[in-house]
Amino acid sequence: MQFDRDVAGAHAELFLSVRAAIMERLGAEVHEKLSENITSYFLDNEGYCYLRTQEGGVRIGWFRGVTIEDRFGLLHGKGKILRGQLITHWDAPTQKAVAYYIDATAQALVERAIEKEMLKIVHKKGHR
Repeated sequence: MQFDRDVAGAHAELFLSVRAAIMERLGAEVHEKLSENITSYFLDNEGYCYLRTQEGGVRIGWFRGVTIEDRFGLLHGKGKILRGQLITHWDAPTQKAVAYYIDATAQALVERAIEKEMLKIVHKKGHR
C-alpha cells in the first residue's frame, strides 16, 4: 500500500501532518481509503483529495480542483477535473491554503449536488 510507503519514507512527518489536517478539517465522518498508489479522502461518498509522497514532498490531488478558484496559485495540472498541489513544508501559509482548498472543494461539491437535483427536476417536468 502507498500509505505504508508514505509513513516510512523521507517525507513521513510532512505526510502525517498534511493527513492530520485534512482529517481534522473534514471531521469525524471522513473516510480514508488506502489503495496501492494513493491514500484518498471522502466525506458522504464524495471525494475530496488524495495524498502521496513523492520526490520533493507530498502531493495532494484535489479531485474537484478544476472547479475551485485557485486563490493561492498553487494548483497545477491539465487534467479534466483534478488539480495537484505539491507540499514541501508545513508552515502557516501552506496550512491556510490547504484549509481553503478543502473548504472550496466542499463548496464545489454542494454546487454539484444542487445542479444534479435541478437537472432531475427539469428532466421530470420535461416528461409530463
